Amino acid sequence: ASGIGLVLLLAGGSAIVAMQVSGRVSDRLTPRLPSLVGGVGLAIGLLVVAFAPNYPTLVVGGVMIGACNGVMDVAMNALGVDAERASGTAVMSRFHAF
Repeated sequence: ASGIGLVLLLAGGSAIVAMQVSGRVSDRLTPRLPSLVGGVGLAIGLLVVAFAPNYPTLVVGGVMIGACNGVMDVAMNALGVDAERASGTAVMSRFHAF
């Protein structure tokens, strides 16, 4: 149980760090790139966790999932803001509901 708790803690911590980095990258470049990279990384992280042969590999997969989820969270919100500005209507609540 403590091993799973550590993986979850590290996943949350890596998400917080990745959110800070992703925000800056999205501002400088475009939010599309971090969103795409985060999605691919999240899929790879899920595969790593699913087929982890040992605990260190599970930890790496958990950190990957957390970091990529954090990147995607910020980047997709930035894309939502761009879409909202382009449409001229309030659509962010619909994006979050979806």
